[in-house]
Amino acid sequence: MPKYALHLLHTYFPTHNFDLQSKQGQVDALKWYHTSAREKLPEYWVPSVIPTEPNTDQPVDDPGVQQLANYLNDPKSASQFSTELQTLLLEQHHKNGPTGMAILTAMLCRIELTNPNVKEPWKAKEIARWFHKSLYPLAPELQRYLSVPSRVTPSKPQIEIIGQPHQQTGLETNMRISLQAIDKLNLCCNRRDIYNSFKLNKSTVTVGAEPKRNFALHHVNAERVPSNIMTPQFAYRKDIYHIGYFSLGSQQTARDTQNLKQLW
Repeated sequence: MPKYALHLLHTYFPTHNFDLQSKQGQVDALKWYHTSAREKLPEYWVPSVIPTEPNTDQPVDDPGVQQLANYLNDPKSASQFSTELQTLLLEQHHKNGPTGMAILTAMLCRIELTNPNVKEPWKAKEIARWFHKSLYPLAPELQRYLSVPSRVTPSKPQIEIIGQPHQQTGLETNMRISLQAIDKLNLCCNRRDIYNSFKLNKSTVTVGAEPKRNFALHHVNAERVPSNIMTPQFAYRKDIYHIGYFSLGSQQTARDTQNLKQLW
């Protein structure tokens, strides 16, 4: 099992009962990766080149992957990277774009990218900004991997409605009702589609009243909230009040809420 697939499995399905010590258990876990992981995440963070069955002829761990795993687990005491790997992690392919380390951690944290950066993350200033504002304060050891972040212009208070507007589900219905209510109050808001690279769409009210503070209304299953908050749009901001609007009254909601507590 590749370490990234295991990372997603333990993050999004912490209660799984796959026997990862057996070949059948690994096959079942890989099937989960190819199906459920793609339902929960943008496909650009879920590589499709991983085989559907374990290949016992290949070594389980690549030395470079193990070096990265050791570093991310404990940057202070980890051994030095090899020269080749260090070059890749420090490299920038675009002015003010992210370093290799920033792109790697963005993938591990599954941050959402806006177009056209989905296929060209090395040009995504949003990754560089997110890495600088969110991760560096938590781990100063990452300083060498910083790039110069672009400045963020302060904006007026805004409402963010986040969900899946084109799905025929209860969550989509609730999202539509919330949008109608906000329109009735003549409030401006932004809509973001979690299945379309967090694409931003303006509401039908173009000139209206402003909310007293920034807040985001998440019309998603509870386990999805951490991924939403880790996006470059929100991760480094302390001025947004996040509200989860879940479908109540189902066993799935109870499980999602429990998973959210484990992820948070």
